[in-house]
Amino acid sequence: MDVLAHYLDIEWESENVARRVTVSTYPIEVETAPGGTLHAEVSIFRDFAPWVGLRLSGDLADIAPVTVNAQNDRVPWLKVLDERGGAWWIPATEWSKPARRHLSEMHRSFGTFRVELGLRAQLMIDAVALELNRAHAQEYLDDFGDELVWLAIGQPTGAAGQAGSDYSRDLVEALEDFAQAAGRVLAHPAREVREVTELVPSGRLRPSPETFRAAMRRPGARAYPGRVAQQSPDVPENRYLRGMVEHCRRLAESVARSSGRHHGHLNARAAREKARGAELLAMDEIAIDPLIFDNQLSDIRERLNAIADWPGDPSLSAGERREYRFTVGGEYKGGKGELFYRNVDDNGRRDERFSLNVVKLPDALHNLVAGTIHLDRNLELSLKGRASISAFQTRNGKNGRRAVRACC
Repeated sequence: MDVLAHYLDIEWESENVARRVTVSTYPIEVETAPGGTLHAEVSIFRDFAPWVGLRLSGDLADIAPVTVNAQNDRVPWLKVLDERGGAWWIPATEWSKPARRHLSEMHRSFGTFRVELGLRAQLMIDAVALELNRAHAQEYLDDFGDELVWLAIGQPTGAAGQAGSDYSRDLVEALEDFAQAAGRVLAHPAREVREVTELVPSGRLRPSPETFRAAMRRPGARAYPGRVAQQSPDVPENRYLRGMVEHCRRLAESVARSSGRHHGHLNARAAREKARGAELLAMDEIAIDPLIFDNQLSDIRERLNAIADWPGDPSLSAGERREYRFTVGGEYKGGKGELFYRNVDDNGRRDERFSLNVVKLPDALHNLVAGTIHLDRNLELSLKGRASISAFQTRNGKNGRRAVRACC
C-alpha cells in the first residue's frame, strides 16, 4: 500500500522544523473501500503520541496531502523528518509562540477529516474517542456545557437536532443497566478479611503472644487481647466500581441537563409555531407595504444596469478587444469565484472534448452576477476584452474548459 500511517511524538526545534520525531511501534490500519477511498480510524487524546503522520510512497511519493474542510478550504499538511531521515506528513495548525510548538488538529477533535492525496486518491480519517478517560470526558463536558454529550452519542450530521435519537436512548439504557448491576454489587460487596488484635472476652479468646503477656500482667481479667477477623470493603475492585459510579452519575446529570434545555427549547418553539398557525388560520388577507417591493425592484434594476454597462478593458485598443456573448449558470463548486457558462454564438453546438465550461469573472462583476443569477438561470452577458482559455481536469476525471480575464 502506498499510504503508511503511524502515531507520532514530535519535539519542535522551531516553526515547521522538528528536533525529534518518535514513530509508534504499530501502524494505524488503513483500509480501502470498494470505491477506492482509503479509510483510517484514529483515537483522540493520545497524550504521548498526539500526531497522526502519513508516509507516502509509490505513485503518491511526490504528493503533498491537503485537508478539505466544511467550507471547501484546502489546508496543506506539514512535512517533517524523523531520526532516520524518513519523511512524514502531519496535519499541523499554526505555530503557537507561547507554547513554541504546532498544535495537532486531530488531538482533541471528534469527526471525520477528508484528506486529498493528489487528484485521484482520498483518505477519510475518523477521529473517535477510543482512549477517552474520565478526566478527558469531564473536560469536554465542562468546556461545551454538556452539549458534547449529544455530539458524541449522535450522528455527525445531526447531533444537535436528534434529542430523541436511538443513540441517546442506548446511552440511557446502558446507564440503567449499569445502575442495576452496581446495586447488586452494593448488596453483596467484595470484602477483604484481615487478622487484627482486639480485646476479647475470655470465653471467646483466640490467644496470641500478646494474650500471654497481658495475662501475666493482669491475671483473672475478664478480657484479654486476642486474634479476631476484620472484614473491610475497601478493596481495589470496590474502589474502581466507586469511581465508575461517580463517572456515570456525572454523565447522567449532564444528559439530564442537556435534555432539559432541549425540551425547553422545543416547547418554546412549538408554542410559537402553534400561535403563528392560529394567526394564519384566522387571517383572510394581509397588507404589504409596497415600499418593500419597490426597494427590491430598484436593487434588481441597479444590478442589471451595472452588468449591462460593465466597461471593457481600458488598457486594450479597439482592435485588441473582442466581444464575448455567453450565458452563465450556477456556481462551480470546484473553484473559487467561478461560474458555469455556455457560448451564445455556438448555436446549441457542444464541444465533445469538454464536459463543462467555467468562467472566472472579475470580483466586482462576479458579485453582481451572483446576486442576480437566482432571478435568471440563463443570464446572458456581453463583455468586451480579451480572454485566456485553458483546459483542466476535475477530481472525477472530467475534462473542462476555463475562461479567465474575460474583461478587466
